[in-house]
Amino acid sequence: MIEKKGMKTLGKSLIILSVAVWIFDLLTHLFSTLIGRMVCGDEYMCPVDGIVCDKSCGFDTDMHLSLALLILMLLGAVLYHRSQKGIFPIDIKNAEANE
Repeated sequence: MIEKKGMKTLGKSLIILSVAVWIFDLLTHLFSTLIGRMVCGDEYMCPVDGIVCDKSCGFDTDMHLSLALLILMLLGAVLYHRSQKGIFPIDIKNAEANE
């Protein structure tokens, strides 16, 4: 199992990385455009019936990237939280012994 210090560092890293990529993509749309072009190729954002819409290949790439980054951020938060001492507000072992 990963040491608590390693889990804490990994959790912080995932949170910081996902937020940084999220903000960078929000400002530049670079990552979502690259992912859309890799997936769709030449059909990336081509008009369907003369309109670029939901049916266009790669239209929702930014939403898929945001969802992936949100999942990474939540994973980082869980790892960071699990690495903290005293996760529970009460000590379960002592509570069972006192009963």
